[in-house]
Amino acid sequence: MVDFSRLLPGAYCTWILKTLGADVIKVEQPGKGDYQRDIGLQAGTRGSALFQLVNQGKRSIGLNLKRPEAQPILSKLLKAADVIVESFRPGVAPRLGIDFDALRAERPSVVCVSINGFGAESPLRLTAAHDINYLALSGVMNRQLQAGEGISDVPLVDLIGGGLIPALSTLALLYQARVTGIGGTVDASLADAMPLLPYDILAAALLGLPEPRKQDSPFSGAAANYAVYALRDGYVAVGAVEEEFWQEFCRRMELGFVARSGTREEVGTLKEELSRRFQAMSRSEVNALFEGADACVTVVQSYEEMLASEHAKARQFVGTPPAPDAMPRLGSPFFHDGRREFAEGVAPVLGEHSAQVLGELGFSPSQIDAFSASGAVAIGTP
Repeated sequence: MVDFSRLLPGAYCTWILKTLGADVIKVEQPGKGDYQRDIGLQAGTRGSALFQLVNQGKRSIGLNLKRPEAQPILSKLLKAADVIVESFRPGVAPRLGIDFDALRAERPSVVCVSINGFGAESPLRLTAAHDINYLALSGVMNRQLQAGEGISDVPLVDLIGGGLIPALSTLALLYQARVTGIGGTVDASLADAMPLLPYDILAAALLGLPEPRKQDSPFSGAAANYAVYALRDGYVAVGAVEEEFWQEFCRRMELGFVARSGTREEVGTLKEELSRRFQAMSRSEVNALFEGADACVTVVQSYEEMLASEHAKARQFVGTPPAPDAMPRLGSPFFHDGRREFAEGVAPVLGEHSAQVLGELGFSPSQIDAFSASGAVAIGTP
């Protein structure tokens, strides 16, 4: 697999495929590399913590696609790959010599993946945007702002639209190629991700029904049995949707029999009572009170607490560092045959595997030296 993408979306897509066994050759611009190397918390010579996280186990080749001397290398890379991933704006890849139509005409089994903002056919296809902009168009942000909330700092669009969805599309087309000999082209639009996630508000909009205010939605915190409450030292999430869970919740909280629903005033009164009781409790008291209970009550955790939890340990969220100077490995979303799937190896230094990959493509040491001298190739050392 050859990965020409930059930043988080494409890197996460190919990292997912790496955890499932793909050999990912990461093509980076000499002197700059993937921009993600310099964005966020820095963690040593291999780049930022996030860069290292989603590039573990990949091989990096520094290749200047704008230099004519790079074209023989590019041609061999493309011919050798089962999957080709790029994240340029529409129209840029063909100008650099990555022509999906020509590749598929010559080799129908190849899978070509384009990760972009709005998709090749959208009137917005050349518009610059980031996660916040895609959320603004999706309908999701509108509901958050109506309720006076801020936006999440988790890049959901990047991870879902640019990572999970194209990775799943790639696997589907690889299977199709194995069965029929015909691969395909993936046009993964980040802007398509959130609007096409089905939930009740979207279903109502499809039917032309009025959209309820987020403050009035039973799954947005308006209901007493599905809400977050403040504690003395944190927060607790209550999700007692079913009657049996609600009754167990009421029994543990010594509320007696209380209906889950009612008028707005009745629900408001119940939430005030629950807020008062929870504010007098600590996280440890809530955990002790609901231990072993079928009541859907969970103390809100930080990321640090989540990673250290018994659940995370049992489900193998974190793997040991692959080298003394490397960060711990994060498990992929996939758990197969009793074990978590991880990317094997460290994140590469820019151009760390240039000579190795060029040798595998059949270039001689003298040719590799000439490529390096011309500026077409960057050869890095760890």
